[in-house]
Amino acid sequence: MATNECGIEVPEEIIARALKLGSINCPKYVYKDGEYGNKLPAASIGGEKATRIRHLKVLHLRKIELGNGWVVFKSAGGHDIGGYVRKTEGKGKCEPCIICNEDRFTDGAHFPKPDRKGGTETISLCPTHHKLLDNGRLSIAELETIWKNKYPSFKTFIE
Repeated sequence: MATNECGIEVPEEIIARALKLGSINCPKYVYKDGEYGNKLPAASIGGEKATRIRHLKVLHLRKIELGNGWVVFKSAGGHDIGGYVRKTEGKGKCEPCIICNEDRFTDGAHFPKPDRKGGTETISLCPTHHKLLDNGRLSIAELETIWKNKYPSFKTFIE
């Protein structure tokens, strides 16, 4: 078995999953969740090279579960300003908008409210839907699409 940068042996099936996702330098940057050594983990998916995550607040946004407590991290894919993903370029190279599925340019939008008003989660939105969300102008149908895609475990929109 091969080991990661923390010296922990990574099972072959976990390595295979990470490679399928496009992990760079696998298994070096495949981690047991929460066991990152004395430094922040490196993002090894979606970039040209593995890059160290610089902010604790984005760990949960970039984490990809591989199973059995193993994780890898995706790259911001664009400018990492203050820990927030900004305008990722390239068709199919970023998480699609949760409403319209546009995947050329998306932003990490704070939900249910803008960050300055207490947004607690981040969802992927195209610039148009991000602006509409920030200005409180999303339609009921668009809000229901977020609900269905982001919170399928809730039975009703009100929950």
